[in-house]
Order: sequence, then C-alpha cells, then structure tokens
Amino acid sequence: MDEIYFLSVDQIKEINKRQVESTSEPFAVLKSNELEGITKSPQVSFGGEYAYDVVEMAVSYLVELSIQHCFIQGNKRTATVTALTFLQKNGYAIKEFYKEEIATVLLEFLDNDKNTDREYLVDYIAERAYPINE
Repeated sequence: MDEIYFLSVDQIKEINKRQVESTSEPFAVLKSNELEGITKSPQVSFGGEYAYDVVEMAVSYLVELSIQHCFIQGNKRTATVTALTFLQKNGYAIKEFYKEEIATVLLEFLDNDKNTDREYLVDYIAERAYPINE
C-alpha cells in the first residue's frame, strides 16, 4: 500500500476549534465515538490495498464530518478544511477560488440535490485537485 497521511481525531478537533474561534462560536465535541469512526473510514483496505484513492478518502472526511455533526458548531467548515488539509498532506492542492465552490457543492449534496451524489463530489474534487510537486 502507498503511504497515506491520515488525520487524527485531535487534528480534526483542532481544525474545528480554529474554525469556530474565528467567528466567536463555542467549541465542543458532541460525538466522540462518531469522530473516531470518521478517522477510520478513509483507511478501509482489502487485500493490503486501500479501498479508496486519495480523493475518495478526502470526500469521506468531507461527507462524514458534515453528516455526523460531531461538533456543536462549524461542522461543514471543519469538513471542508479537513478534506483540503488531507489532500495537501498527501501532495494535492485545490486552487483557492474552488474552495468556496466545494462548500456550495457540499451543501447541494447535503440538501439531497438530485444531481449531486457522493460520486459527483469525488469527480468534482478530482477535476480540481492537482499534484503539488508537479
């Protein structure tokens, strides 16, 4: 298996803390067990190979953090920053102007927009991600 850098529970908590502090909102974890599970979800493997590629793993963080509402505030912001941080730690970036669009597409997904499913999110991010060192 290729070496992948996964984010820890503590790192995701810190991302949320920074997000809510910037808007003077309270920081609190509501669902510790779910948060732990979210950190494991992208790491699924079969036969010594990861089940997902890096973009699919990032979307796992994005979707699960948004749906599970592990924090009292800032869940979607935390999900977006976590997914982007995960991509960056694994050698990918997304141009700044697409980052706000990702939040919009995420909202469409969460609102069950008929044209926005998990695969659409994967494709959307894959089309906008580029290797940092190339």
